[in-house]
Amino acid sequence: TLRYLAYADDIAIPATSMADLTTAMESLAMEAKKIGLEINYRKTKWMRQHRDPPNDERLMIEETEVEQVNEFVYLGQLLSWPRDFKKEITRRIKAMRANYVQYRSFLSAPKTEMYLKRKLVNMVLLPTALYGCETWALTKTAEMQLRRGQRRLERWLLRVRLIQKIPSRTIRRKTKLKDWVEAARCRKWKFAKKISALPEDRWARRLTYWTPKKKRPLGRPRTRWNDSFDLFLGRKTDCKRIDYRTVIDNSDLWNEYQRHYVQEDRDSD
Repeated sequence: TLRYLAYADDIAIPATSMADLTTAMESLAMEAKKIGLEINYRKTKWMRQHRDPPNDERLMIEETEVEQVNEFVYLGQLLSWPRDFKKEITRRIKAMRANYVQYRSFLSAPKTEMYLKRKLVNMVLLPTALYGCETWALTKTAEMQLRRGQRRLERWLLRVRLIQKIPSRTIRRKTKLKDWVEAARCRKWKFAKKISALPEDRWARRLTYWTPKKKRPLGRPRTRWNDSFDLFLGRKTDCKRIDYRTVIDNSDLWNEYQRHYVQEDRDSD
């Protein structure tokens, strides 16, 4: 059983009930005191992950009530229930714009060579925009949101306005930036291969390959992390969908499919 996730002093504690969570938090507070540390309750939050309507549960630790939230940021990514990757992409685009503002005098200067602007974008703005993209369950709407963010940046680089109606392909030929959606797909494709190569007892692999025992409720299912892989492989083999895990162990075939997956929109034009 996975008891906690920890990275330095950022700790996440999963629990199946309020009683279990309270016990785990009290144990954490007790062990922290033994080495002269204490929990910062102003930064500590708890979130309920359940389809049933919320109840009036309260988490009290050391006579302090821990704030309940619907979403929070953990290790740079927004966690919510249900998970909404459009919100996370919105956060990444805003963070990218903040970076742009920091370097605006350089990036928007007409005298700055485009290759220098492109180099700065790839070194600073692109990593900010795509941070954690390996874990995203991308939909067409989410991909379009990411593309809009990149196109707006490209217009800033060229000092052109949307009202001028310059085609995005014309702008891309001038900036020569890599497509961010394709970059996100490439990172996710390689990440899936990396996870498959892990030992079977590693939590990253076990959780990625885990199949819930309970059935989902009626209605259209939410987009899952592996849907883009399964549906793509299905299209390549004239099937509805194929479990990507049946293909990923064949490294030659997986590497061959990578370009087609990354550039699928371009290949269909």
